[in-house]
Amino acid sequence: MSFQAVETADAVISSTAVLISSSSFGFASTNLIGAQKATVYASTVSKLFLSITGTAPTTIAGIPIAAGEAYVITGSANVARIQVIGNATDSTVTITVEK
Repeated sequence: MSFQAVETADAVISSTAVLISSSSFGFASTNLIGAQKATVYASTVSKLFLSITGTAPTTIAGIPIAAGEAYVITGSANVARIQVIGNATDSTVTITVEK
């Protein structure tokens, strides 16, 4: 199945988990509703931790993503539950959502 990117947003995160729908990312709610795919890119973080379970990740628990790497999430329920946390202050995370 082919998807089309509808929005990309950056957030500066630190040691507090941030939900994809938070104002930190600033996605338009219409783009998040029904999004089927998301790519999470750790641009300036030494290590990013990701959760799609509905439980906030910690700096020792979650899916690790190294700086310069990306992780793809599929399924609208999983995309809606994306939360990220960094292990350094002022780390930039980029997420692209697709429908």
